[in-house]
Amino acid sequence: MQLKTIKREFDIRKQPNFLIPIWIYHARREHYIYYEQSRLARGLTTTFSYYDWDPVSQMVCYTDKQGKQRFEKSIFNRERLDIIDNALFEEIFRGEMTAEKIKRGSLLVAYELNCNNRFDLDNYLHYKPINFMDIIRGLHFQFYVQLGLTNQYRYDHFISKPDWLYEWEQWKIELNGMNRLNFFNKLLLSFK
Repeated sequence: MQLKTIKREFDIRKQPNFLIPIWIYHARREHYIYYEQSRLARGLTTTFSYYDWDPVSQMVCYTDKQGKQRFEKSIFNRERLDIIDNALFEEIFRGEMTAEKIKRGSLLVAYELNCNNRFDLDNYLHYKPINFMDIIRGLHFQFYVQLGLTNQYRYDHFISKPDWLYEWEQWKIELNGMNRLNFFNKLLLSFK
């Protein structure tokens, strides 16, 4: 008997806490992507790389920290051995190949490639708790999108974040990782 209540980490990434509505998590992720794009447009540094499913091209679009986009299409009749031997992909390779299975499989490949990347947006948001401002941004986002007051080419449904707050998050991520020694060396050199 298989328990349906136990989910893999990939499946709970969109809504880690079942008590918080999924639209708040969605709005938070969209806001972070907007912050990355607006900082790139102003010539400022960015923090995160991210990936998303493009329904038009049926491919995964990767965007790196420099804003470069790369598309990848996964064909699941011939894949690398590390993917074939991975238990997450077992359901993808069994049965008939549907559009939903191809989408899930492609996102699983992207998840596997970025699982240990601390600058991946989804990794960061998975462990970052929801705060009051995320709820406000989510309500504002839903209000504008549900009433049709905005579209994907206008940015009325986003609430900006000050640059100093964004840089504070960058600083916290740099403290929390492999470059900790380099960060403290830079900090000490800046005081000289």
